[in-house]
Amino acid sequence: MKLLWKIATLLTGVLFGILASLIATRALETHFLGDKVALSALDVRDNEASKYEPQLNTQKKIASAILIDSILTIIQNYYVDRAKSLDNTFLIKSTLAQLSNYKNFKTDWESDSTVRVEIKNFVFEFDIEAEYSFQSLLEDAVNLSSFIGKSKLVEELNYDDSELNNAGAFIFLNALLKSLDPHSGLLDKEEYRELKQGTEGAFGGLGVVVGIENDLLKVIKPLPRSPAEKAGINGDDQIIFINDVSTFGTSLQNLVHHMRGAPGTEVNLSLLRDSDDAPRKVKIRREIIQVDSITPKIIESKAGNILSLAIDSFSSRTSDEIKEAVNKYLKSHQVQSLVLDLRGNPGGLLDQAVKSADLFLKSGRIVSTSGRRPEVEVAFDDGDEIDLPVVILVDGDTASASEILSGALQDNNRAIVVGQPTFGKGSVQTVFELPSNQALKLTIAKYYSPSGRVIQNVGIMPDIWSQPVYKSRENINLLGQRRYGGEKFLVNTLVDELDGSASAARHKFYYLNESELDYQEILAKEILVDLFDKNQSPLKKEKMRATYWMASSSGYLNMKSEFEDEKILKYLSENHQIKWNSVQGERVTSPLRSSFTVLGDGSLSVKEGERVHIKWEIENHSDRQMERVSIYLRSNEYGIPTIEELVGTIPSGEKVQGELSVRVALEADDQPYTAKLGMAVDSWPNLDKQNSVSIKVTPSSKPKLTYDVSLVDEKGGKSRGVLEPGESAALEVTVKNESAFKAKEVNVTLANLSGKQISINSSANLGLVDLANGKVKKFRFPIRVSSKLISKQIHLGLIINSSEYLVPLRDNHLIIAEPVTNQ
Repeated sequence: MKLLWKIATLLTGVLFGILASLIATRALETHFLGDKVALSALDVRDNEASKYEPQLNTQKKIASAILIDSILTIIQNYYVDRAKSLDNTFLIKSTLAQLSNYKNFKTDWESDSTVRVEIKNFVFEFDIEAEYSFQSLLEDAVNLSSFIGKSKLVEELNYDDSELNNAGAFIFLNALLKSLDPHSGLLDKEEYRELKQGTEGAFGGLGVVVGIENDLLKVIKPLPRSPAEKAGINGDDQIIFINDVSTFGTSLQNLVHHMRGAPGTEVNLSLLRDSDDAPRKVKIRREIIQVDSITPKIIESKAGNILSLAIDSFSSRTSDEIKEAVNKYLKSHQVQSLVLDLRGNPGGLLDQAVKSADLFLKSGRIVSTSGRRPEVEVAFDDGDEIDLPVVILVDGDTASASEILSGALQDNNRAIVVGQPTFGKGSVQTVFELPSNQALKLTIAKYYSPSGRVIQNVGIMPDIWSQPVYKSRENINLLGQRRYGGEKFLVNTLVDELDGSASAARHKFYYLNESELDYQEILAKEILVDLFDKNQSPLKKEKMRATYWMASSSGYLNMKSEFEDEKILKYLSENHQIKWNSVQGERVTSPLRSSFTVLGDGSLSVKEGERVHIKWEIENHSDRQMERVSIYLRSNEYGIPTIEELVGTIPSGEKVQGELSVRVALEADDQPYTAKLGMAVDSWPNLDKQNSVSIKVTPSSKPKLTYDVSLVDEKGGKSRGVLEPGESAALEVTVKNESAFKAKEVNVTLANLSGKQISINSSANLGLVDLANGKVKKFRFPIRVSSKLISKQIHLGLIINSSEYLVPLRDNHLIIAEPVTNQ
């Protein structure tokens, strides 16, 4: 309650500040519309010497001025890094640098103080004098926002100016906030609504968890007691249509938007499951969906029942849900221990993380925050603490509030943490509500574990680091595909002034991920079983500490480590010719006496959609061999995938060279894209060894492929061009290259979106073909129609691709059908 009261007080102060700005509208109008900041004096022109005089919308400019003034004031009063927030020159320069990431936004410093901003053919100039005041920052921000709002940048970024009413200011302010850190930003109405739904644990919708599979929306599971469950929707059902919107080839975010809506409204779905002859139509009325943040499960063992609680996020009832679940299963299943599964948990509400930790602690510090007002949260003895041994499961996606809970129980000796190092988000954000249902999310503090450990960019180091190794034909991402997405790799991440080095795990081993079994959960179970094999339940008070549980299971863990390491050594040696560690001498895990370089100048050029090849070299300068070395490439650009290759052992004094190859699926741009090539030792990246790589993407000669679809070879039907019961035919897709150059690796695939009404043989069209200029290729897909034809239209999904395309061509194709009629 204390934390909520502080936040409420903070928000009240901000809203009073915004109200004061609204009252001062006339004064702002006089100031910003006077000759002192007349836009014509700031040299707005186009590159072709024709004058561009924007017609300023007075009301929009006033609204933008109020919004910018309010947010700059909030930043300077509440942002965690006071040095940044009060440096007006830094704020404007970092904002311009962030805006320069947009494709058509360019900045050019004509002198130390004069900056020239260009958006396509329009130019805007202003001066950043030595004594750059808050008033100057405000004036330049308002005028630059107006300039952005009148440019094509608003359209290119898909901002709806009628919805925002100040899109230029929104773009400018978002760039400013993102230049401060990755987690601050402006939220439009839709983003703010989603944020509130996530933290409140309720929204208007159907109550179904979905994902994209094979270009279609697939149901993962319906939520209990939801409209989806009541309508008979099952896991693995495919949703073909939402109202009149086809889900084929559509983004998940867009489709979820169509499913959600006001409670009481209706939505029509077209569903298809494996056993269906044809898609079935279902009408569902939206309801308020209450989303439980935890999923309980009983793990049976010979040493007693274990309660596993998978916590998806920390919303408004998470601590209550934990308490209710533990009390319920203590009575019904006599559980003796607990597993808290925080893998993939992105965080949520800070107060819920604190309350959840307090459920397991009678005293002690939970978390400390450092900001404008440092705070400490401590546990209180409420008399009803959960007195069970706890194992926490974590991974690289365990972030924020999840790290607070993990760190609190780990530092207070109340839990063993198992898994991989966590995400490392050690900052606290609060939300300031703005007019027009917009909001400001701002970083106001950094938090630390009870012992004062840095979380920012480091994360929580598990007591038992169990690292999976995945089987693959190629030496690519054998340790997993999501290993380099943590906080320390984000653009503009906050840097902690304290020591940010990671602590060492007490036990660490690699294991071969050979089955679909949950290895981490099995490991937690075996630790707890080993504990109760040696001790009676309930544990005595002096044994209710994680250090005792670790000591008790040390023999088992040592045996497990040796067994798993032996399997890993054999697999990597036999399948990838990698020596992953040495049996002699002490293993060297520190790369301090080594060098890692990109060969060449680090500037590469590649055509759209083609592969870039990056050569590297590692030299071991130490007097011992380096072991378990890997190299990785990562980027914040979506079109440059993260890849890691294992190197293995590097003897003392020797060099190892290699080459990373990756396809760049990015559009051509005048500005180069940036990637980082780095080295890790024993799975831990050393950021000091990272090399920047500049990748210039140039236009490729994309072929223009046209296509026509027709029904041919019909047998057994009466009407041509119409599918009839029992008929056989072929769908012929004719692809023509109408460009002046060859199209490489052209392929056509079909998705059957009509159930068992038809069967399609696509095996003859799996090959790739090259099409020269003007050439035509016919792809034929034999079709057999069921005797139980139901639909009047057969729905197919068509995909045409070539190696030059960054995104395949996708289309919905309908064939007229004549269904069976009742006699």
